Amino acid sequence: MLSKALGFVDRYFEEDTTETCYPSIRETAFYKLAPLRADTKMLSAVVMEVLLGCEKLQLRSENDAYHLLCAWLSQTLRLSCEDDRRALFKQLLPPLRFHHMSHDYLCAVVSACLYANASGLLPYILSRSHAMRTVPLALAKERGSYLGGRDRRASGMEYTFQSHLALADLQSLQNHPQEPNHAHKYLGVVAGFPVAMAVRHRSNHILGGYVHVGTPVRVNLSAIERCACFNISL
Repeated sequence: MLSKALGFVDRYFEEDTTETCYPSIRETAFYKLAPLRADTKMLSAVVMEVLLGCEKLQLRSENDAYHLLCAWLSQTLRLSCEDDRRALFKQLLPPLRFHHMSHDYLCAVVSACLYANASGLLPYILSRSHAMRTVPLALAKERGSYLGGRDRRASGMEYTFQSHLALADLQSLQNHPQEPNHAHKYLGVVAGFPVAMAVRHRSNHILGGYVHVGTPVRVNLSAIERCACFNISL
């Protein structure tokens, strides 16, 4: 019932206008800056564990479950120190179905995640991703893992957002035509990746529209093209 009431995981986040580049590619801020809804922040660890393992958790991609976990760990008021967050990350990890997460997400996000690396759990995660897809269901159950869990993806990989930037956010761009001023708005999560729109003043009377796809670390364009594929229409 709770899964149905909360809706799709990518809607657990709110739109948010920011003054600086967003989504942040700084490792320490990647999950903290995602505007998680207030009711989601207040969920307990017990509820989060049930949600992450629930067959009825509404996902457009299994990647979204990982982003939800890390964003909740980073923002919940129930945790006060990094040691507690890392311990809970280890506890809540088993229900996640890494064998249904996409290869680009595992490479670009999970492999660079501070929680996974700081806790020394990256080998555990990778052993339960694509390399384990052929493990028989009976063996998976015997090991007490979720390797045999079905893909909970409820729709295709197409995401549609309608958004607006307030006129007040754009007026400041007219004052400094020679400087790289931006107006950014967080849109939501697309297959586990945070996505934002941006408007930048390029020159006199010219505004450019952009879409940002966030990753935890700074990588060059060719690396993004190798590990993550997006077809974006404006």
